[in-house]
Order: sequence, then structure tokens, then C-alpha cells
Amino acid sequence: MTVTTETQSYDTSEDISANKRQKLTDDTEMIDNEPVGCTSNNEIQLQDCLNVTLSIDDLDAVLELLSNSFNQWKTLGLKLGISYVTLDNIQSEEKKVQGRLMEMLATWLRKKDKVVNTTWSQLIDSLRKIGENALAEKIEAKITKQ
Repeated sequence: MTVTTETQSYDTSEDISANKRQKLTDDTEMIDNEPVGCTSNNEIQLQDCLNVTLSIDDLDAVLELLSNSFNQWKTLGLKLGISYVTLDNIQSEEKKVQGRLMEMLATWLRKKDKVVNTTWSQLIDSLRKIGENALAEKIEAKITKQ
């Protein structure tokens, strides 16, 4: 069933996260035509933005926010819930670090292995757990525009 409001329409059969994402698009920045962040003075809305469920469609936006020199892809993958075996397979198949990072993120966004939560908040928390605090803060600031 499709619901139409004065400003937008969306399919009500989609999950709540997709609806939140749709509603947030008025306040988002675009990277390669993908919504990246939201602006608000309301702390609850900022938390909603960080907790929107990401999907494989968000791969480019996530990859763009991680620096090109980021090489702790395997450690980050473990913190995100991807198994060591899967990460080893990615390492065998992809020769370059950037390709490994992209495949690891794609695995995470597809919720493979033990992955449950694919949100900006989860990515930021995992980056902090591996000591990438500056990068975590940079991403959080970009998403919440603080």
C-alpha cells in the first residue's frame, strides 16, 4: 500500500528504518546522490539519523566516509560481526586494501555471518573499539552535521 502526504509518498510495506530514511531526506547531505547526514538541533532526531538501518545501497556512502588510507579493515570487520573465515576469504580474493575494505563493508551491509545491526552508530562504535576515535568522530560529525 502506498501512502501519499503533502510532501512525499512511500510504500507502507517497507520497514520502519526505510520510512525513517525517507522522512530524513529533506535534511540530508548527498554524496554521489546518496543521503549521508542530517541536520537538526534536536538530539532525538540526530540519534534517529545515526540509528537508521543501512543497506547494500549505502555502500558507496559508507566507503566514501572511510578514508582511502584506512587499512584496519579486517579488525573492523570482526568488530562489526563478520567471521574470521569470511574475512580470510575476502583477503584471499581481493589483492588491494581498498577492495578488501569494500567487500568487508558489503558483507556487513548484507548482514552476513553474525551481523545484526547495520547502522552509522554501529560503524562508529566499532571504529572506536579499534582505536580509530578520530575517524569515528569525523564520521559522526558528518552524519549529524555537528
